[in-house]
Amino acid sequence: CLSLEGVIDLSDVDTLNVLEPFVHVVESEKTSGFITGAAISSLNKFLLYGLIPPDGLRATEAINRIALCVSRCRFEETHRDVDEMVLMKLLELLEFCLRCEAGPLISGDNVWNMGDDLTVDVVLPYGIPVLEQLLLFLSDLIKPKGKEDTIIFGLSLINLVLETAGTGLGAHPSLVSVLQGDLSKYLLQNSETSELQVLSLTLRVVFNLFNSIKDHLKVQLEIFFTSVHMRIMDSPTCSDEQKELALESLLEFCREPALMLDLLLAVLESISRRCPLHLANASKVDVTGSDLAALVDPSPNSFAGALPSDNGDANSTIPPNDSLAWLHTARERTAEVLQQRKQNKKRYFLAAEKFHTEPKNWIAYSQQLGLLPNPITAESVATFFHHTP
Repeated sequence: CLSLEGVIDLSDVDTLNVLEPFVHVVESEKTSGFITGAAISSLNKFLLYGLIPPDGLRATEAINRIALCVSRCRFEETHRDVDEMVLMKLLELLEFCLRCEAGPLISGDNVWNMGDDLTVDVVLPYGIPVLEQLLLFLSDLIKPKGKEDTIIFGLSLINLVLETAGTGLGAHPSLVSVLQGDLSKYLLQNSETSELQVLSLTLRVVFNLFNSIKDHLKVQLEIFFTSVHMRIMDSPTCSDEQKELALESLLEFCREPALMLDLLLAVLESISRRCPLHLANASKVDVTGSDLAALVDPSPNSFAGALPSDNGDANSTIPPNDSLAWLHTARERTAEVLQQRKQNKKRYFLAAEKFHTEPKNWIAYSQQLGLLPNPITAESVATFFHHTP
């Protein structure tokens, strides 16, 4: 029998000995659901009240022992309500195990086993390896040959992972490898489905995938645009609903200027690698970069790179490296343009609010905001009303 008499600091108590009686009850197949639930509640309180400090005696063995007993939990079936309550308490115990101060001491295998009902010895703390295993498992769920409900469930979970982890996934090569490999392959295959819900979730995962690790998926981005979006839009066999989903996905990409510029950059870099300067069709690559610059900057000089030079050489164009450099600077310039538009929109909103609240003073106020000249003209007032929301 363990005695706590004379104990001042809980870190001096062998936590594994304290937990063993409760763990044995949870693992025993001969106990009823009511007794098992009581033992689980006791373990929950140990974790909730911080009675297993990370620096305590055999704290690593203790927290992993709890994690292991979760996967070994057995009890006799009694009443359905009682059994379901035990399962709820078991889920709470899973949460407390991971969120308590001693949670980082749980091994990656035990983290996996708590949800997969496997039993593996404790070796290393959990981290990237278990997340890699989780991504592989989720990727297997969306295999095109699987059941539709399973694929939908897997796509929903993957979407949740991408939205939660975000750009942090790109910092780990092992995770990027999974996303570049099996996940991208199955997404590409699922895009050929006629099931609208599967297609919708697939396109959503594709968008979140490139939002998370776009720097690692330049080749995949080009493939997805040509093999998924463009294929659906151009296919005579695809339904109007499928084309609508593809169009909505394209619009979602277009709302992210950096993604579109990265796509153009990836295309030009790909062409530059395949078409060295000494090839005759290199001029086509150069003109493309110049035309892109002209689309963003409609000034008279913006088409200079695409026009023949003064010496009459019609094939003289901007080198590919200059085109790529323009795309890099265009990414920064796009952010500045968007910020300027946002500021202008706010000024027009303030002027419109002044127009409705104080009709006699809105002109002077608009002049202070720089929206109207001094003195005003009929043309400037017409322009103001045209741009005001």
